[in-house]
Amino acid sequence: MDKNSFLSGRTFYDVQHFPNGFSREGVFSIRESELLSDCGHTISQLNSGSVEPQNPDQEKMLEFLQGKRDPETDLERIWSKYQTHLNKQYIAMRTMYTETGSSHQESDSSDF
Repeated sequence: MDKNSFLSGRTFYDVQHFPNGFSREGVFSIRESELLSDCGHTISQLNSGSVEPQNPDQEKMLEFLQGKRDPETDLERIWSKYQTHLNKQYIAMRTMYTETGSSHQESDSSDF
């Protein structure tokens, strides 16, 4: 898979989950961070359906994004790693709020 197939001229950022950048959070290597920054915008658009694949590499990436096959290329593995990290953060936040909410509800119900 050719990296050039995913270059959009826009750098991909995720300030919500990686406020210091991909390379400074300790999740990605420098090479992975660069690939994600360079190609992530196009992959994100493919993933959301806001653009259609423009070449065979993007078509293959879309198959991966749709879960039709496992990651085979470095770029697919990096995107998978990115998504896994987001899911872990979401689960951690959800667990924290759920545990806080349930312990609060339990103490309220014992007052009756």
